[in-house]
Amino acid sequence: MSTEGKDFDVFGADKSRVGSSLINSSMIKKVELEITSDCNAACPGCARTLNADKLKIQRFGFEDIIRLFPTEEHIRGREFKFCGVLGDPALNKECVQMVDYLVANGGYCELSTNGGFQTADWWAALGNIASESPGRVHIHFCVDGHKETNHIYRVNTNFKVIERNMKAFSDAAPKNSATWIYIVFDHNEHELEIAKAHAKELNFEFATRTGMRNSYHDWIAQLGKKNKKQEQIITTTGEKEHSKKEVVKELDKFIEE
Repeated sequence: MSTEGKDFDVFGADKSRVGSSLINSSMIKKVELEITSDCNAACPGCARTLNADKLKIQRFGFEDIIRLFPTEEHIRGREFKFCGVLGDPALNKECVQMVDYLVANGGYCELSTNGGFQTADWWAALGNIASESPGRVHIHFCVDGHKETNHIYRVNTNFKVIERNMKAFSDAAPKNSATWIYIVFDHNEHELEIAKAHAKELNFEFATRTGMRNSYHDWIAQLGKKNKKQEQIITTTGEKEHSKKEVVKELDKFIEE
């Protein structure tokens, strides 16, 4: 069957033929959305930072969401993850509008963000959506440190702005509508308990994580003003390393042999 010239929705349905589909859309429970490749941060371990000379900023808008998910049937009961693989969803000015539309049609939205962009009013608007539809909006604030250390890995972020935005969301949203995700490095370990206490004040959940790449690599952060950059090496050692690091090392040796 030729598909040339046909218009398909995100689940493979030919919009010109009601009921037709290339796949069984009922099997799709989660949809990952990278709505922009732009970011306010320059995390040294991010592929975006490591390949800055190759990156072309791209985004899609609210009209694209409607095109891809045109009816409640495409949305209800599904989880939509606004991820931050290359970009932060908060840098897309239509992000709140997208969340509102998906939630209003029965979807669940999870956003991963460094929290360091947009205004307090923008975050309050997102919190209001969470309040109007309890359990359907959850934010992962990826904040790797507190006042002294978050900027070391989350380069170019301002903790005062992050703190303001987290509070704005917290004041508007129900309890446990967000999780503070904290990557534990050697340089920020001493602020872990401070961050936990702060998350509790905000009625956020709290979780730590690591990554295999952080255990394999020492990152170099470029800190300071443009003409006065200083390098800081970011390390992950001891119990902070990924629990499967040695297993992966053995696999690497096996592949190389």
